[in-house]
Amino acid sequence: MVSPCQRYLFIHCRSKRKARLYPQNRNRAFMERGKELQEKHFVSVDEAVMSATGGDAKVELYAAAFSYDGERIMISERNSDTFFLFSIGTKCQLTLQSSCKLPQRRLVSTLPPWGVAGVAYDLIVMTYDNGCELEVFSLQSKEFLGKAKFKVGNALAWAQRDLTIAAAGSFLKEPRVATLQVRPNGNGIQLINSVNVEKIAKVRVSALCLTSKNVPAFNTREYLIAFTEEGVGYIYDIEPKTVNSKTERSLSLVGRFEDDSFAGYDASCPVRMTFCIYGTSHHERLAVALFRGSNLTVYRQTSVFGKSDELFTMEPVMMLRNCHEGGGVERAVFVQNGEGLATSGHADGRHICLWSLPPLPN
Repeated sequence: MVSPCQRYLFIHCRSKRKARLYPQNRNRAFMERGKELQEKHFVSVDEAVMSATGGDAKVELYAAAFSYDGERIMISERNSDTFFLFSIGTKCQLTLQSSCKLPQRRLVSTLPPWGVAGVAYDLIVMTYDNGCELEVFSLQSKEFLGKAKFKVGNALAWAQRDLTIAAAGSFLKEPRVATLQVRPNGNGIQLINSVNVEKIAKVRVSALCLTSKNVPAFNTREYLIAFTEEGVGYIYDIEPKTVNSKTERSLSLVGRFEDDSFAGYDASCPVRMTFCIYGTSHHERLAVALFRGSNLTVYRQTSVFGKSDELFTMEPVMMLRNCHEGGGVERAVFVQNGEGLATSGHADGRHICLWSLPPLPN
């Protein structure tokens, strides 16, 4: 996975029990250094976790997530059932900030997918597809704070950026964005300021993504990206608006793209989506990768949202078929700030493939 700030690449091989952190920049030679990257240019995350546990026993990293700004990384360790929060310094140096063992004899291996949130990076936000439910664990108070749900049936797609959560359901299909709020004194959680996309209310959503302002640092755009079973992707600009002295969200469609090869809905082989932001402040561009099975396509933004409400366009710049010798693509992320792509496969989970994309425009 790549940090939201696009400065760090995290690679974890569970079978070899190795986890590494690589710095990222715009150097295209990175994609050609596969063998070299196995030996150097990285920081061992395993060693950092082992040092945090006292260095007396073997460690087994189970899951990881970057903070919303990408400057910290949270690791769950299976043998001790403990969360470790590290800050990331220059040259990817890791410094332990805090740690917390799960209470009630809960196991990190039984937790659903989770992300990091909160001003102090102390909230673990877990997502349950069944019932489209959220659960929050606080590292500070060392307790589960409660659950909240989107009343949309079961979840078909999720996206999270800090306390901003997006979801699309099986019953109420339109994507919606809300803010996760912890009640005073940690007395439960709730979803507030929810807004939904009515335009695509009758089709299932295959994948969702969220971007955040100031992440990366030059980014001034906050987008909700939704790809539907019709093979159409929609990009919505998220802006605050004031209604009756209250600040609410407003969603406006600014971009659209289509790809019939990713149309249809198959729960056993879902469409996945990832993105990156490149360019400069107020001149940002979006890149999106769609993948399903062994096929992957990368799109880049080729125009801007016009004053006459003309939607910006996304054009394919690379199509990969039968990646990983025919095995399905399990994960895909942009590397080197959009200059390349890294993929891992279902059949061979021990190898990462690095792909060079066409050079980004200056």
